[in-house]
Amino acid sequence: MGVCLILTGSRTGILSGICSFALICRPAIKQHLQKLSRTNIVILLFTTLLLLTGLYFHKQDSVNGRILIWRIAMEMIADRPMWGWGREGFDAFYMPYQADYFLHHPASQHILLADNLTNPFNEFLLFAIRYGLIGLAALLLSLVFLLRSILKQKSDFRGMLIGIFTTLFLWSMFSYPFRIPFVWLTTVSFISIILFPNLSSHKYAKPLSTFILLCCFPPIIHILHFHYNKIEWIKVQERSSDVETTDLFTQYALLYERLKGDGDFLYNYGAELHYAGQYKKSLDILKECTTLYNDYNVQMLMADNYQQLGFTDKAILRYKYANLMVPNRFLPLYYEMQVHIKERDSIQACKVARTIINKPVKNQKSRTVKKIISEAEKYLHDHTF
Repeated sequence: MGVCLILTGSRTGILSGICSFALICRPAIKQHLQKLSRTNIVILLFTTLLLLTGLYFHKQDSVNGRILIWRIAMEMIADRPMWGWGREGFDAFYMPYQADYFLHHPASQHILLADNLTNPFNEFLLFAIRYGLIGLAALLLSLVFLLRSILKQKSDFRGMLIGIFTTLFLWSMFSYPFRIPFVWLTTVSFISIILFPNLSSHKYAKPLSTFILLCCFPPIIHILHFHYNKIEWIKVQERSSDVETTDLFTQYALLYERLKGDGDFLYNYGAELHYAGQYKKSLDILKECTTLYNDYNVQMLMADNYQQLGFTDKAILRYKYANLMVPNRFLPLYYEMQVHIKERDSIQACKVARTIINKPVKNQKSRTVKKIISEAEKYLHDHTF
């Protein structure tokens, strides 16, 4: 298992594996450490420090990118510290915050590291953004209660439970494990194992168990209903190329009444309307989408809608905003240049072309980027005297 963890290249997996293994085998490790000389202990500590440093330098850009994400996420928390931004808060507001960061730091060393994001790579930060510091405090108190319950147990599996707790904690610190259904199943089983001894010894064990199950019933029904609507949406998507446009959007209109609180659905609905040439309707849906889900792709689609409708100034503003969200992308600048060319504004087109040519390239092998730079150079050559 250790070899497999190393082969994955997952630093969080390696760190979690080492820590959980050390906790599970703590008695044996403690016994061996007592037999070691001071020199060997110093060598062991130095090796451990070297390993941790190696984990950082293995993918240094990735680490620096996450530090940028956490910094911006902290700004979001600072602006709404108590109750947070709501369940869709990160999807709706993180990318605008990232755009604002690069607006005020145009020469940032993190420009090449920025990307389109739907998660801050830290479950605790995500929880604080959604539910504020009050929600985070409640979560941390729950974790302390669980840890105390584990430590009080006299079971032979206590070390295993501590190892699982540590793995989930570290994984949550550096990634997004709770987007994986298996992790939810594991966590529910884990919590049940911890709490069962306390619950089973309670004098009102049966009524209390029944009450807990009844409390779980409404959210389960809600989740099932929500995913049923999602499945219906997927079926409509799969048939979109075979169904007539009128019938397709009749079905989308019906789904809209049930899924208008889902940012992913609104983005897909807006995209389908755009491809069908219904730019005004697409724009209305995408504006609604930005209150739940707002990223680089949404802004690019809105910009093209404005361009198709003849609102070139608004289209340019959206392209500029998309460029601020992910400043290492070339497409927003390319489309902005094309708008200026179409409007016969060679001065602004040349200005954008120079920006494209001088822009640092993240992916040196990208054919699209090479083509965009080549077109910018050609236009600049033809219009510079």
